[in-house]
Amino acid sequence: MTAPTTGPSGGPVPSPTPVPTPVPPPGPPPTPVPITSEELNIKPFLVEPILVSRLLKKRSATPGPAGGPEDERSPYVVAIWAVLLACLLVSWSALIMNSFYRPHWDLSVLSDVWSFLSRRKSTDADADAVPFLRDYPSCILTFSIAWSVPLVYGIFRSLQTLHESLDKSGCIRCDDQARAHLKAAVDDLNATYAKHGKYSWLVLLGIVGVVTGINLRLQGHLFHFLGSDALYDQWWGRAAPVTFGGVVWIFMGTVGMYMAYAEGVVGIHYVKFLKQLKNEYKFGTNPLNPDNFYGWAKLRQAVSNLQGGLTCTFATSFAMFFFLQPAIGTYPTLLCLAAFVGMVLYVFIGSMTHIRRQVRVDRKEQIDQIIADMPDPDSTDPSAGVRYLVALQRLRDVQKLPSMPIRNGLLFAGALSVLAPTVAIAVQVIKLIKP
Repeated sequence: MTAPTTGPSGGPVPSPTPVPTPVPPPGPPPTPVPITSEELNIKPFLVEPILVSRLLKKRSATPGPAGGPEDERSPYVVAIWAVLLACLLVSWSALIMNSFYRPHWDLSVLSDVWSFLSRRKSTDADADAVPFLRDYPSCILTFSIAWSVPLVYGIFRSLQTLHESLDKSGCIRCDDQARAHLKAAVDDLNATYAKHGKYSWLVLLGIVGVVTGINLRLQGHLFHFLGSDALYDQWWGRAAPVTFGGVVWIFMGTVGMYMAYAEGVVGIHYVKFLKQLKNEYKFGTNPLNPDNFYGWAKLRQAVSNLQGGLTCTFATSFAMFFFLQPAIGTYPTLLCLAAFVGMVLYVFIGSMTHIRRQVRVDRKEQIDQIIADMPDPDSTDPSAGVRYLVALQRLRDVQKLPSMPIRNGLLFAGALSVLAPTVAIAVQVIKLIKP
């Protein structure tokens, strides 16, 4: 054992005093990393990972990570393939069942269509079957459901780069603090979309059960206003017993209802997002017109697809009335269709109202700023007159900026396109209430 060290007086040697560590002088605070335009993008495809998200990327011939927008399928290509596949699938299933063409009845197509529209008894008692070409509601649904896929795809594709496009076009007006709040809200919105996407399979299975139940409930009730209660047995889309046509009818109905669900989730949450950030997320128009639509090219695409979806919604509601009403009753049908149409109208009107309000405020601020900076034309400065004329031209350009990301003519045409199915649904309801 080693003896402890002692000092001259016999006591222990005191330990040396520790030298303090020098503290560096405080430097400037770290510079925050700027938030890029790409970080402001929302991710609507997270809601629907089963069908629409699989259409986004086409196979790339170049190795490496996925590319940019040039590697994404065009909505026009998706529309062509969706309509072709729907028509081929429905016609193939009906042809297999020998239930595609109309028999040689003493009944014209126009007279038969009028019987459907006015809910009147058929003029030919021998017309006791419903092949596909006589199932006019299913004909409408075939095209409207097929068209809903590219419309929803187009809405999602435009929304996923909308904020980035507006920011790069100089249309987003917010300081660094508001930009940080915007990014945090975008992250929360994407997390909500991802949460819904986790349960998409359960939603899809639930929709399959609902559509199958509607089909089975039509037994003895399908198109009963034509004067027969046995039309289901001779219907191309019957599911009891199981037929190819019934499987295809359930598949098409599932796709249509699932597209409505995906659009509703994305649209309702995005409108809520706009309302919550109305003070932080401010955007307007760029009078320099960088994309030939005042910086609104992506916004215009999204609104155009949303307007097309509105027309498709009304047409689908009219056709679905013929199946829902005999399956679940008149008043539950009206409630379901009102909720369906109301959801789409809420998203369209809510987003358009917010956009119009934001643009009106931004345009006023631009006009006030130009007037405040406008030089005095009577000034002795020789360049004042030229700068005054330039400011005056800028003022005129800003005053001409549109208030909506869609031309008034297209907006009016869209309103007219929903008029016909709306009137047709009203006629059906009136006939049921006052036969």
